[in-house]
Amino acid sequence: LRYDNMILPIVNALKYVGLMSLDVLSYCIIEALSDPDKAKQKEDDTNIAWWFQVLATFCGHIYKKYNIELDSLLQYIVNQLKANKSTDLLILKEVIHRMSGIEISEEVTDSQLEAVCGGTVLFAEAGFFSPIRHAERSNQRLQEALGKNDMWIPLCLLASQQRQSIVFGGEERHIKLTARLYDQCQDTFAQLGQFLSNNPTNNQSLKKLPSFEELSTMYHLKADSAFFLLRTKLSDQILADCGVGN
Repeated sequence: LRYDNMILPIVNALKYVGLMSLDVLSYCIIEALSDPDKAKQKEDDTNIAWWFQVLATFCGHIYKKYNIELDSLLQYIVNQLKANKSTDLLILKEVIHRMSGIEISEEVTDSQLEAVCGGTVLFAEAGFFSPIRHAERSNQRLQEALGKNDMWIPLCLLASQQRQSIVFGGEERHIKLTARLYDQCQDTFAQLGQFLSNNPTNNQSLKKLPSFEELSTMYHLKADSAFFLLRTKLSDQILADCGVGN
């Protein structure tokens, strides 16, 4: 893929292929993403390479439209983050955006701000440019993929750790690319946290998170990231202590 306007025609054309072909396509995507001969930054080292941006968008569309196993792609992202290759967070960002409808926008309308004042249903309907109800099936598949083997836990922890690694990791980058990667990391982390909190079935899974002390000392998360991940868990504890819901 060289141009973003080729994505939708190719995705729609794939409805004529079988499940085996889609599995092969999934393998080819990971093979292309992991190609060591293709740089994921532009030659001037100031931005993410265009081919990688287009392929990340293609991943979001293809995994939303077709029932392709997500486990291998999520494991690839985890492995890349363990190697401090934060550029690949763009893939996770696009997959969550397309499959769940959750997006992080720099410019928010007045109606979206007002939707935040309401409950979860109002926020889901009017808080995003793409209503979440249009992605119910893909949302469920993404939820199941993240829940399998608790894959969401390493993704959350690694995404949070990448914020510090991008700035203080020691790798020399252009300041423009560093800022771009940091913003992308923050957006993806917030997006993943929003997706987990929007799905009530994840409440039990969120209780598996380590304590605040462990997140801060063992996993070296900053206080804001730790509290963000523990928000649902702490809210349930507060309500339980107050006797609400008993």
